[in-house]
Amino acid sequence: MSENGYSIKFLIGFRNFLIYDKELGKGSRWNAEKNFRATVKLAYDLGMIDNYAFRQFKLEKPKCKSEALNLDELNRIVEVDLNGKKRLEDIRDKFLFACYRGLRFGDVKKLKWEEINDEGVLKIVQEKTRNPVSVPLKSEAKRIIAKYEKDKGERETVFKVVSNQKTKDIAELAKVEKNVTFHMARHTFGTILARSENTFTIAKLMGHNKISTSMVYVNTDETALRERMRNVSFR
Repeated sequence: MSENGYSIKFLIGFRNFLIYDKELGKGSRWNAEKNFRATVKLAYDLGMIDNYAFRQFKLEKPKCKSEALNLDELNRIVEVDLNGKKRLEDIRDKFLFACYRGLRFGDVKKLKWEEINDEGVLKIVQEKTRNPVSVPLKSEAKRIIAKYEKDKGERETVFKVVSNQKTKDIAELAKVEKNVTFHMARHTFGTILARSENTFTIAKLMGHNKISTSMVYVNTDETALRERMRNVSFR
């Protein structure tokens, strides 16, 4: 921080805190920095600080369209041999669970045993939106949960604390050329869901506040679109 304001060095440190300590994706970082910028601008306009460093600090606005894995890429990650590296296996399990359930990294990281009942129904309040979500888990997600039941007595969370940075290493081993991140896991769930479900179901399962958010996933899967077009007749 400058003598009476915020310096570029401070803003860079704040961004690094969001990336490495809070492990936020680009969208969440954009919102945090944007809100902080608004607060600093108000303080500057009111004469509370004499330096507005955001003039020289560019925010990294994320692209509107988020990538997702297709089914082939997802299955390659499921089947890839990780050479017995336990840490990579733990990260893959968390990533795949997020794909199968559409959770954000923060929600997977904090998922507690008490939030999954004996019938395999997951009930959480989403960290970002504070929206409650209650959804039965599919068999793929249940199998991942079963792997960690032996650790119930060690910690209250289902998964171990691991970084979300190593997903790129897993993608490389699986020969998936996309920039694989935990944020992509949620979009993968939404995109695959849209192949068979309507917008209202997507909104319910993903905990969206607005239907317009769920519409992002509709008609984005090229394979599904080709299959539908085969059934279209102009005669």
